[in-house]
Amino acid sequence: LSISIALAIALINAFTLSLNAFVTLGFGEIPTKGLARYVTIGEGFLGWFLLTLFSVALIGQSNF
Repeated sequence: LSISIALAIALINAFTLSLNAFVTLGFGEIPTKGLARYVTIGEGFLGWFLLTLFSVALIGQSNF
């Protein structure tokens, strides 16, 4: 039982870090080391790219 609780907490922490990196690039008090740092940086760039792509597509559909 304690292993499943620890796993659930680890998954919640991982989801929080991933969402925080994808949306804002602000880590707050969640330290990252090793591979996690590079994954969150990649997610930040992906979020920035998708936001840019969405903005270009939205502007392209407007009729002036």
